[in-house]
Amino acid sequence: MAAERAVAAPPAVGGICPPRYHEAMQLEFTAVFRPVPEGYVAFVEELPGANTQGATLAEARENLAEAVRLVLEVNRSVLAAPMPRDSSEHQPQ
Repeated sequence: MAAERAVAAPPAVGGICPPRYHEAMQLEFTAVFRPVPEGYVAFVEELPGANTQGATLAEARENLAEAVRLVLEVNRSVLAAPMPRDSSEHQPQ
């Protein structure tokens, strides 16, 4: 099992963060690559859902970088979405 440290710059999400916030922020993750008969499986310990596979180590690295980017993008879009109102506020008394 091989582990590597990877740094990812977070994608910008409109309106959430002050200007230049993402320029200063870097995220660091531990990428784990395990050889299997078909090639390699890979995952990021700190980021549930960021996992993949590849026929070669290089392919697994490339696929994992994309998986991390997509998971971060989805997580940020969920955070950027308006929160639903509590349904009890709108029920007649």
